[in-house]
Amino acid sequence: MLTHIYLATAHTDLGAPDVALALLDGISDAVTGQGEHQFLLPYLGERIRALAALHRTNDVERHIDRLLQALAVTSYTQHGAAAAEGEGWLALHGGDANRAARRFEEADRSWLGLGFPLDRLHSLDGAYEALQRTGSSAEARRTVDLANDIATALTARVEDSKLAERMARVRNERPRGAQA
Repeated sequence: MLTHIYLATAHTDLGAPDVALALLDGISDAVTGQGEHQFLLPYLGERIRALAALHRTNDVERHIDRLLQALAVTSYTQHGAAAAEGEGWLALHGGDANRAARRFEEADRSWLGLGFPLDRLHSLDGAYEALQRTGSSAEARRTVDLANDIATALTARVEDSKLAERMARVRNERPRGAQA
């Protein structure tokens, strides 16, 4: 189930929230039937993001309510961040850019506290759009600069990881007794 949720996240991020919803619809019964928060909370959080991307305001509100009810019995900060981000998208698409900016900034702080830089990029993207709409050009520019810094750091980590993998393969492929 988690694989479907992560694939849905990727589809929403790539601009295909309709595909994300189809993936989530395919696991809906399994997720809700289990009643386990480890599946339900990420499922609802991603569903909120995809629905907001499709401007389905009523569905977003309904799922935020479901998420908040589930959160009332648990302390999953990660899903609180996802709810704040979903509410940001909802406010932005509803025309309330000031509220959207506040919700995206709250989500960004939560993702920062959790150490989830990729999720921060999602929130910063929304914050940028909201700040542009409020006319806060300087704040929007700082948001873009921060997002660029995070993306650069993530790219460097990926490149370092790829280099480490290549070095490990080279070491493993070297015949025994060969000199470095």
